[in-house]
Formats: sequence, C-alpha cells, structure tokens
Amino acid sequence: MCHSVLLYPSLPPSTHTHTHTHTQLHVAAANGYMEVLDFLFAQEGVNLNIADNEGWTPFHAAVCWGQKEAMKMLAQKGVDMDAKDLHGDTAYGMYYHEKKDFPKAI
Repeated sequence: MCHSVLLYPSLPPSTHTHTHTHTQLHVAAANGYMEVLDFLFAQEGVNLNIADNEGWTPFHAAVCWGQKEAMKMLAQKGVDMDAKDLHGDTAYGMYYHEKKDFPKAI
C-alpha cells in the first residue's frame, strides 16, 4: 500500500508550510490510505499541518471526505485541528456545516 505514494510523483514534498496543490499527505488523508499515512509520518521533516492553495491541511481533507480513521490518526499525531483555511473555516466547522456528526473519538 505504501507504494501508492508513487502514483503521485509530481506532488510536492510535505515539508513546506504552504503549497499550490495537494501534497501526498492530503491525498492519503482524503482517501483514508492509512499505510501511506504511516509511511509519510515516518519521513524526516514532514509537516503534518501543511496547507494547500485553499489553506486546507491534510486534516481538512480527511474531514471533508469523511475519513474517520485518518482523522483519528492525524489527531493522535498532534495536527492543529483548529487550523483555518483561506475562508476562515476549521475542519470542525466544515464538518458541522455539512450537518455530520464529528467522530467522538477525536
């Protein structure tokens, strides 16, 4: 499964603070690729709070696509769950706006 990262070779590394596109972390979080997330977390200098051009972090992506296990893993790794996108929305706000129940485990 970790080889799935190679499907997106043009994605930027997740070591910067902001990028113009989604990173490998965003893709893995949005799709619930747990083994890929584990692999990426182990990389030196990885920035778990990296924002894309909309200000979304990997946590925003996991929340948007309802990837509860990815949300839980990111939360356990200490991501900023209060990070705001360019519109001032937190991941919690996005989730509640869609009238979903935020996972109680987080």
